[in-house]
Amino acid sequence: MKLTRLLPAALLALTPILATAANPAPASCCGQMPAGTMTCPAFAQKIAMVDLLEIQLGKVAQTNASLPATKKFGAYMVASHTEINARLAKVAAECGIPLPTQLDAPSQATLQKLSALKGPAFDKTYIPAMVAGHTQVLAMVKSFASTCPNPQMKKFAEKITPILAKHLSAAQKVQAQMQKDGLLP
Repeated sequence: MKLTRLLPAALLALTPILATAANPAPASCCGQMPAGTMTCPAFAQKIAMVDLLEIQLGKVAQTNASLPATKKFGAYMVASHTEINARLAKVAAECGIPLPTQLDAPSQATLQKLSALKGPAFDKTYIPAMVAGHTQVLAMVKSFASTCPNPQMKKFAEKITPILAKHLSAAQKVQAQMQKDGLLP
């Protein structure tokens, strides 16, 4: 499996602890969720894991990337996902939702694979993966925001939607420049 496909998959299929049966939502938190939708705990835990992975990958980008734009994007991911995670921690605490504090096995594997890449190989893998991953996460957040009955979690999802859209746009700009420079197809 190509790493550019592995990262987006890791961002969305993060961990078995997200199963709602393992982490039932406090009644005061989620209320009744429509059938087939993500619960508040599953959403919060998934976003927390995405944040943890994005922060670590951003740090790797700052050291392993060859392009200044990739390094700058990595620094942006560290700062922005640290801020998102702090906001999430506050909302999750209000709702009684425990959040992961370290990477799960799939995320750790993704981090290790990307950490092994240096220079142009890193840039060519990281940036397309960031475009694909942010596209998927943004869609997930929008979907959750449209169905979430909890006002705090809904507000959180709505607040991070434009932030994630900016992440996607920034990644797309770096990718477009790489394509223009002949570094990507």
